[in-house]
Amino acid sequence: MSITNRALHEVVVTFPHFLYGTNNAYHFILVIVSACAFFLFLIVNSPFGNTLRAIREDPERAEFIGIKIKAFQLIGFIVAAVFVGIVGALFTFIMEASSLI
Repeated sequence: MSITNRALHEVVVTFPHFLYGTNNAYHFILVIVSACAFFLFLIVNSPFGNTLRAIREDPERAEFIGIKIKAFQLIGFIVAAVFVGIVGALFTFIMEASSLI
């Protein structure tokens, strides 16, 4: 136990008061997920998304036409990691908000 009477591995996450409650948490998460879906739609339908699709379908052909495969794969991995981080933050928010109800 620590000074705050919590286990050492437990992290206390505090949220603004207006986000407490089922409806407020739902609307907050809905806005964040909708924004992420919109940005993913933009990414998939952009030239960058077409490049990633070309690399997925046939990497040799994509390399032959001049696409730097490793660079685009790294950028795609970073984009995926950003969205996974957002999902992790929302999961933490859900777990904390559900315990406050």
